[in-house]
Parts: sequence; C-alpha cells; structure tokens
Amino acid sequence: AMYVLTAGVQKGEKRDAAVRVWDLSTGVVVSAYRGGIVARRGLAACSAGVLLAAQYNKPAVHAWQLRAEPLHLKIGLKETCTSLALTPDGTLCAVGTPSGRLCVWDVASGDLLSVVQSAHYRAVTTIKFNDDGGHLVSASEDGMVKVWKTRALADTRHREGTAGETVPTYTWAEHTLPVTDVHCGFGGLGARVFTVSKDCSCKVLDLGTGELVGSLAFPTDLHSVTADPAEQYVFAGGGNGTLYAVALFGLDLSPAAPTLLRNKDLLGFVGHTQAVTMVAVTVDGSILLSGSDDGDVRVWDAESRQCVKVFGHKEPVTSMQLVPKHWIDHTEERVPAPVSVFSRQPTATGTLDFTSGVPLRLRGAVLPRTAAATAVSARHNQGDAQLRDEHARLAAEVQLWKTAAGALYEYTQKATGL
Repeated sequence: AMYVLTAGVQKGEKRDAAVRVWDLSTGVVVSAYRGGIVARRGLAACSAGVLLAAQYNKPAVHAWQLRAEPLHLKIGLKETCTSLALTPDGTLCAVGTPSGRLCVWDVASGDLLSVVQSAHYRAVTTIKFNDDGGHLVSASEDGMVKVWKTRALADTRHREGTAGETVPTYTWAEHTLPVTDVHCGFGGLGARVFTVSKDCSCKVLDLGTGELVGSLAFPTDLHSVTADPAEQYVFAGGGNGTLYAVALFGLDLSPAAPTLLRNKDLLGFVGHTQAVTMVAVTVDGSILLSGSDDGDVRVWDAESRQCVKVFGHKEPVTSMQLVPKHWIDHTEERVPAPVSVFSRQPTATGTLDFTSGVPLRLRGAVLPRTAAATAVSARHNQGDAQLRDEHARLAAEVQLWKTAAGALYEYTQKATGL
C-alpha cells in the first residue's frame, strides 16, 4: 500500500502541478499539490504529515500539511535551493544552495537555527538525513561529501570549532567529479552511506567510523543511487539510461582499490532513453522505481528485471519518493505537525523554541503555537504511557511463566525421586 510522489520540469501551459501522487499498484494519479516547478532533489515528505518542495530557480519553498484540511504555504527565502531534506519526524528542514551553504530550520516555529556559510565550495547537489535523524549527509559539485551532526546544526551549545562555527564530523573526498546522489542505509550510526558521481564510481562508506568500505567502478556516469533495506543489492542509475543492480554480498570490497564491475556483476534494467535521475525501492526489495530525464517513471520487478508499469509523467523527473498511503489518505485522526513561515534571520539563541510564532490553521481551526505544541506533546506523552503499561503487563506475564516453570521443576524432582 504505497504512493509515489513525483515532480518534474513542467512544460507547456500547465506549469503549476508541482507534485503528483501516484498509486503504485494502479499507476493512477490520485492527487496533486500545486505551487510551482520543483527543483532537482527538492522534494521531501515525512510521517508527521508534512510535504515540502523547493521551487526551481526561485528562492521559495512550498509547504503542505498532509492528512488535514489543505494548508499551503509559500515561504520566501534569501537564496534558491538546489536540494532539500526533512528529518524522519519532520522536526527540522535542511536545504542546500548554489553557493554551497547549508541552512536548517525548525519546521514548527519557522526559526532559522543554523547557516553554514562555507559548507561546500560549489553548489550543493543533494542532502540526506540518516534514518534516525542524528546526522545529515551533504554532497556537492566540488566532489566532496560531508557528514554533520544534527544537534550541532540545530543548537549552538553543541557546536564545535571557533566562534560557534559548525564543523563536519567527516569529510570524504573520494570522488573526482561532482557527486550526484547519496543514499543512507538503515542502522543509525552503524549505517553505510552510498555515494555516486559523474566519475563513474559508487563509494561505500561507514557512517560510524567515517572509513571508506569500498568503491565500485561502473561503465558510465551515475546520477542516482539506492539500496534495498538488507543492502544485498545496490541500484545505480546511469547516464546512458540503464538502471544497474549489483549484488554486494558476492563482491570483495576493498578501500585500497576500486572494484571493477564485469558484465556478470551488472544486472541491467533497460528501458529509459536518457539519464536515470531518480531511483527508489520498496521495503521488501521486490519492486524498483526509476525516474528519468526522458519523462518516464518506470516500475520494475526486481527479480525478473521486467518493466511492469510506466507512469505517463511526460516531463523530466526531478524528484521522487515512495511513501505509505496512510501518510496522505485521511484515514488516521491525528494532529498534523505544525508548519510556519521560515525566518530569513537566525534566531538569537540558535536553539529549538516551540513557544513563539504566529498562529496557524489546523483542521479548519486557528491554534496558537503553544496549543499546537501542547497537542503534540500530549500525543507523545500518551504514547509513552501506553508503552509503560505494555512493559508492566509483559513483565508480569514473564514473572508468571517463571513461577510456573519453577513449580514444574519442583514437581519433576519429586516425581523422579531426585
């Protein structure tokens, strides 16, 4: 039960369909969020009910609240965005700019928490939070990939360096040409990071140690990358229109030298006529999706490598994301996360503050910021209480089984006369 969010460079008169929502099983467009042309890798949605899209060639971000009465905000910024990312819980939004800056906002209050002026020397091509939101990975046209602690970007009290300067935890200079995409695996700090570049290579790096695990050499320049949750396969979109799959468990990865992939190591998904710019995989790894500059979004059966469906996108695909249906369908009566207009100036303290800001409309009502924060906090507290009750119940059940096991042991001892 999945939806596919896509965005592309619009052509013709209908230039306001910013984001389309496709049903993965039927290939039908179920809804659209209109606002403007979305920048490449400028789309992000999260389970908190927030959808953000950076506008192409304009200093603006469009924000929508999912699972609620439509709330569309157009947020003006100082600089255009070349990439955008949300933490998994939707608390923080990070953007990269053409000048190489990184900016981080608190989504609920709109406070600008951090601006890293010289994060990169050239334009930021992509940014990704890892699965627990603790780290942000940024890549650039300068060939560099950097890892940042989220808490250092969000709170000056945790920053390192002189004069409150935010410094990266790791700096990887493994690529020789612009980095085009980054994928963060599962596992928090123990995850692996996959990066691809126009230098025809895919680097595998360890997020916890910062060390290079290995390098894969492909026959063409690469524009997108992802991996199945078990990381048995890595999928890379080539500039020649081929989507490649490589079985990692059968390769001898070494940081000393790149692994040259032979024809038997490369499983090709052939169908696109131009560069594969977006790639995604379902949780079970059975279905692949690819978006291309040729205007097609293709659905592939991973095992047979056959194309089972083609979405008529009709324009170059700039962003794509797989999301569960309940993120968008109004089937859950939950309070959506607050969204505010982003500030253009950093906050005085540079710390998270949920007690200030302008009122916003949620489900047709106007709630002050404090009320919204209280509603979210109450929801979290209710969840914590339920977890404590469940823990107590399970502990009592375990004690009951221990008592029964002890009684059974004593009975056996008496019955056997030992």
